[in-house]
Parts: sequence; structure tokens; C-alpha cells
Amino acid sequence: MTDYLELQSESNKLKLTAADEMIDVFDELESLTEQSMNIVNEMLQRFSELMADASASEEFQARLQSLADKSKLKAKLLIQLMRHELSNI
Repeated sequence: MTDYLELQSESNKLKLTAADEMIDVFDELESLTEQSMNIVNEMLQRFSELMADASASEEFQARLQSLADKSKLKAKLLIQLMRHELSNI
């Protein structure tokens, strides 16, 4: 949780000087991170059940992998946008 709060803090600092398009990507990344954390919390609450049911565990893993893939794409887009902004300076 501490890492998430630190990530939010750094994200907010960067948003202060970011272009609108970058802010949208930051917001999308924050949403994906929050969704991932919610899934992990649900997994922890259902840990015993998931240990007994491999298919349910696989479903959670697939959901997390999907969010991770989306996050990677958004992070790459954000880097591209930042580089573009820096080249315009």
C-alpha cells in the first residue's frame, strides 16, 4: 500500500506540468493500478477457496495478466508522450 501511495504522489507531481493528453494516460494508469489492487485484495480474501479451485485461481490470474498488459501499453504510451513533450522544449 505504501508503494501505491508513493506512486500516486509522484504521479500527481508530474501531472502539474503534464500536457492534457499525458494526464489522461496517468489517470488510466492509476485506474488500472487500482483495479489490480482490488483483484489482489479479493484473491487474498478468497485464498482458501482459490487454493482448492484451480480454475477460479486461473481466472484471477488471467484478469491480473490482462490488467498488467494494459498497464504496460499505457506506460509505453506515456513515455512516448513525455519524450515528445521534451523534444518540443
